Amino acid sequence: MTSSPPTRLARVWFFTRPGLAAAGVGLLSEYLLHEAAPGLPFAPYALGNRLVRHAPGSIATEAIERLGHQALPLVAWALIAGALAMGALLGRRAPATFGALAFALSMLAARLDPVSRGVVASMEASVCAAVMAGLAAWVV
Repeated sequence: MTSSPPTRLARVWFFTRPGLAAAGVGLLSEYLLHEAAPGLPFAPYALGNRLVRHAPGSIATEAIERLGHQALPLVAWALIAGALAMGALLGRRAPATFGALAFALSMLAARLDPVSRGVVASMEASVCAAVMAGLAAWVV
């Protein structure tokens, strides 16, 4: 009995699954931590807040007029989709790579957040995202 080679879709899924899982679990863990302790930052909310507050006046006004109170959540969802896509594009890498990236990007987002939260809160959220992203990449 001969086995057939894996299909293109199976190969793509094999290589993108660890990155997608790492990004998803890292974001989910940081979100759950943010919900449990609202003083801790959540990277997509922090970056979305930064983008909305520092967008040029005409763009911000147009977005708020068209989207209303949904402007910030839509920006956050777009950033989440971008993070998941970035994880999928990174593909199969060492778990430490995903942990380091999750930590660095989470700290950068917390640093860019216009709402000051302090270094300790940013470190807590970043370490949580890094550990969970690394574990997800290791398990998958």
